[in-house]
Parts: sequence; structure tokens; C-alpha cells
Amino acid sequence: FRFRIAARHSLSWSSGQNPSSRGAEEAPDIAGCPEAPPLDAQGGPGSVLPLAISESWRLLTSGALVDGWQAAFAADGFLIEKQVLPSALCDALVARLDAMLAGEFDTGQVPDKMPRVEQPQVDVEARSDARQSRKTRVQVQQVVNAWKGDRLFNAVVHSEELGKLVAAVAGWPSGARVLQDQVWCKPPGSGTLAFHRDTAYMGMGVHTMWLALDDLTHDMGPLEYARGSHLWTTTEAAQIPNLYAKDPHYVLRAAAKNCRSKVDLVPVIVQRGGGSIHNGLTYHGSDANRADRVRRGLGIHFVARDGLPDAPTAFARSIRGIPEADKK
Repeated sequence: FRFRIAARHSLSWSSGQNPSSRGAEEAPDIAGCPEAPPLDAQGGPGSVLPLAISESWRLLTSGALVDGWQAAFAADGFLIEKQVLPSALCDALVARLDAMLAGEFDTGQVPDKMPRVEQPQVDVEARSDARQSRKTRVQVQQVVNAWKGDRLFNAVVHSEELGKLVAAVAGWPSGARVLQDQVWCKPPGSGTLAFHRDTAYMGMGVHTMWLALDDLTHDMGPLEYARGSHLWTTTEAAQIPNLYAKDPHYVLRAAAKNCRSKVDLVPVIVQRGGGSIHNGLTYHGSDANRADRVRRGLGIHFVARDGLPDAPTAFARSIRGIPEADKK
């Protein structure tokens, strides 16, 4: 088995060693990071759903050490793996996503955010061309906390194995817990997602696992990472860009210029079930989907089990559930 890091490292495994760890940030309480109930193989109450994670990543969760993987992650700010989940599981997740988009939630609960239902267009001829263009533009769809609306998503998002994997990569000896999940669905013709840092939304200390639910090609607007950008120091580290800006690189260019760094973009081109883990400070975004196929991905945001990230923005504080009186 080979472990691929940032599309430029190919590392071999050695056994019997434990990865070094960084101390997890301490926090007084874990509000905002709900624990999911146990799940059976169908995502219902019972035992945990088994996941066919690739053998190389499974070795990492068991305590084995990839020579140089920590140094590579520290230098690049992300890891890429060609297979994390089995393709059949991804197909099942897509089917459940389609059901939720159609208004079917097998938990009886609606996710925290669902795409708005498009209203029929009326009196199109009376509109200006510019307004008509805005109205008919294909929209990127976002679901927040899909696990609340679907048992299978719940099983995957709160998988013990995925949590162990992220904790091993992040260096969290206490383990990892889910902060929230997001599903991004980019239909053919949908636009870009601007480069950003997850810390601006989630807080300092967050790490994200991203999983492809479709076979990806370059023309589908895949996720892209700016290599090494988690090390950039910027005067507006908590800046939240317009995610749907026509120029998805405008914040990235400004950040690179501010710290006199060059932008080195690495696309995540994997088959469904492949994915990545990235530091919350790593700039990432995606181009428009110019293919004739939909592009869907599941992002799971994790924090250390015994701590919460600092919340630098009002949006991040709202996710933490911090009372108004406690906001700084």
C-alpha cells in the first residue's frame, strides 16, 4: 500500500511507532459539538456502521507511523488519499442526498440548512437580460449538518474510524469529535467557491475531512488547496470572503501578496470515496463545474475531543453556541 500526500510524496510505512502529537487546545466546555447516538449497519440505533477505509489510513489510526507524513502535512497543510470510503457507500450516500433534496428525511428532522427550492420563472420577457441571467444561473447547493436528516449520513459523519484518522493526523491524543458537516453539490454549469480558510467560519484549531461522492475530473471544479498556505500570516486571518464571487482567487491572491508567497494550487482529483484532510488554516476553493456531471462532496469539520477552537468571528461564535453576553 502507498500513501499519497499532496500529490508529491509517496511514503512507506514502519510499524510499532506512535506519531508525535501537539497538545490539544483546552476549553471549558464542549457546547456546540453534539455526540451522535450509536448506529446500526443501516444508520439506525444500535452498533456503529463499519467503513472500508483503505489499509494505509487504517494503519495510521492503529498507531503506525508513515515516515515523514507529519512533516509533509506540516509543510503542505493537507493530505490526499485516493480511497477512504468504498464506492458503494458513496453511491448510497448520493441516493440519500437526493432523497433529502426532495424533502425526505428518514430521521424526521431537517438539517440545519437546505438549498432553497427554486420558484418557477414568470414574466421572463419583462426582465432585463442581466436580471434574467442572475435568475437563471445554476446555483451551488449546500446542506449543513446532513447527519441530522439522514441515518446513513449520521453513521458516516460520526464514524469512529474517521474520527480516529483525523485525530492521528491532527495530533490530538484525546481524539476528535464532529463540529458539523457540510455537503456541497455543484450541478453542471454551477459557479465557483472562493478560496477561504475554515478557521474564519469554525475557529482556530479546526481540521476538515473532505470526501468525494462522485468520480472527479479537472473540468468538474474539484476542490483545490494552496500548498503551504496554512503557514501564511495575514492581517485579516478571520476574513470571510464572498464564497460565490466570480473571481474565486481574490482573497487568495491578497493573502499571498501580503506575506510575499507564491500560490501553488493542488487539485483533489480522486474517484468517489477518495478524499483529503486539511488544516483549517489552509486556503482552499474550487472553480466552476464545466462538465456535464454533478460534483458532490461531504466535508466533516472536527475539533479535538477535549477542546474547542477559538471563535474569531461572529459566525464562528454562533456555531459554537456562545451566549451573547460571553462574546468578545
